[in-house]
Amino acid sequence: MLLYILLTIGIICFASFYMAYQIFQIVLIDAQARGIERPRFWAWLAAGGQHAEGILLYLFKRKNYLPKQLAPDQQEKINLAKQNAKVSILFMVLAVVIFLITILWT
Repeated sequence: MLLYILLTIGIICFASFYMAYQIFQIVLIDAQARGIERPRFWAWLAAGGQHAEGILLYLFKRKNYLPKQLAPDQQEKINLAKQNAKVSILFMVLAVVIFLITILWT
């Protein structure tokens, strides 16, 4: 049982970091396409934080820049990052369910 608990905690942590990386990639591509100065800073800011304050700051900053047409390869990278983020959310939800079942059965 301890193995299940440790395994689910590991899966949750891995999926969380993976989703943060996908958010970083999406924001980085978007910031570069819009011409925002220091796009890596904004991507790090958006990917970090527990309460999505970085995303909110980025969205407030981004409204001052006009959207530009993304290159097809950039659009494909964003779509892939979105799909990967969805998969990481699915893994987190499944791991939490398994974790709760394991805790409740003890």
